[in-house]
Amino acid sequence: MGRTTQRAADVADRGLRGDRDVEFDGPDTEPQRAWVDGVFEALGTEPHPHPGGIAGHFQVSADGTRVLNCAEWESAEVPGVTRWRP
Repeated sequence: MGRTTQRAADVADRGLRGDRDVEFDGPDTEPQRAWVDGVFEALGTEPHPHPGGIAGHFQVSADGTRVLNCAEWESAEVPGVTRWRP
């Protein structure tokens, strides 16, 4: 299962992609789906979305143990976004 959110504006150059791997106790997939739904609900009610965000892609594992979130940003210099390294 995958789910994506993307802002309406078209951005030609994507400056930064950040991947985050979230682990769950498996094998039930319901907690994964509830977590992703919660993120979408929070994003949908945010009165002032974080500037610089382009898209968020969520992939959930079939075994119920992981969600991979790939976020795309306009720049590696987006204020308030913490860069992390693997």
